[in-house]
Amino acid sequence: MTDSQGIVRGECSTTQQKTNKVVTVNLGETTREALQTWIEVSGNGKDKYLFSSRTKRYNRIELGQQPISQIQYQRLVKSWMELLGVAADDYSTHSLRKTKASAIYDATKNVEAVRQLLGHASVAATSAYLGIEQAKALDIAKNHKMF
Repeated sequence: MTDSQGIVRGECSTTQQKTNKVVTVNLGETTREALQTWIEVSGNGKDKYLFSSRTKRYNRIELGQQPISQIQYQRLVKSWMELLGVAADDYSTHSLRKTKASAIYDATKNVEAVRQLLGHASVAATSAYLGIEQAKALDIAKNHKMF
């Protein structure tokens, strides 16, 4: 996530747990600045999880540093939404992932680009994920002027 000088890069790769595919993630300037600040404040960075669990031991077994759990991540998202004053029940980790993909699709109508960004296996899966129905696709085709 950081370069050799400890500066947060504009892109990073992650392996999706569900599919085991490597996906490159683009980080905007605001995100990079926030992560840079977090790394400096937390001391987390190289050789450490960026967001680590406070749990160090389980059933008397020493775990060492562990990443936050999916449940803790969900709790954090809910608390962030509450801090922003929006309806926390309307947002989830999944809906936030889908938000940028939907915005990119709405701006470009490029399902293939969104498919690659999300790491989906097929355009059909991405279309279903974005909720692109046949009627919407036909409407786009009907309104597209070639000449």
